[in-house]
Amino acid sequence: MAKAPATRAKKKRVVRKKFDIASVVSAVETVTVSKINKVAVGQFVKAEKAVERANNAVATAEARVAKAVDAVAAAKTPAAKAKQRERAATLRAAVAKAKAAARAAAAEQRSAEKLVVALHKAHEKAYAAYAKAYDRSAAAAAKAAAKKPRPRKKVAKKAAAPATA
Repeated sequence: MAKAPATRAKKKRVVRKKFDIASVVSAVETVTVSKINKVAVGQFVKAEKAVERANNAVATAEARVAKAVDAVAAAKTPAAKAKQRERAATLRAAVAKAKAAARAAAAEQRSAEKLVVALHKAHEKAYAAYAKAYDRSAAAAAKAAAKKPRPRKKVAKKAAAPATA
């Protein structure tokens, strides 16, 4: 039985190179040639902090829901139970909002990460082109320096024209 051909996505998955984002960010930060690098690093750091805050908010909201569920179980009268159920429902809605905010922050972080990685790749590509051009010109200079100077042709001086007065 023939093996199914690898899809384009699978091929990309195999080729895709994983980067250590911390080292990429520090590498992009050191390149001060372009302002976009500074902006991209700033965006990435900001997005990272936003994700952290959002995750903390989700954890806090979930803890509140757990407390509210315990309060529903502990409530003694039907009116108290109804009140606690209402409170728990409100807190569950808050958890849903916090999770949505966390997803949005994570998406923002991914796009900032993509930009930083793209800038890093662009810098590496440009540096490779620069190094290649430098090697070519260095080789040409070495070749030129190694050549022996050609002897100049001696041209006989023309005789001065007789002065007519």
